[in-house]
Amino acid sequence: MRGKIVEYEAKTIRNKAIAEGRAEGIIEGRAEGIAETMAKVKAEIEERAKDMLRDNMTLSLVEKYTHIPMPRIKELANDLGLL
Repeated sequence: MRGKIVEYEAKTIRNKAIAEGRAEGIIEGRAEGIAETMAKVKAEIEERAKDMLRDNMTLSLVEKYTHIPMPRIKELANDLGLL
């Protein structure tokens, strides 16, 4: 009888560890997905800012509508050869 109890406890511990591992994996996967999405959104916003700069929109207006910090806007403009 004692062996069955130990075996039951071992299975319980194993199943709990598996469940915890799955939960951690789900959290990590979501975090990675969010990070990927944020990187894509940032890249899209910077592309819009570049388009605005190419269309001769002022730096302050690009900042206003994209919410990109002015130093980054200046970097983008410099990369495009506009500064």
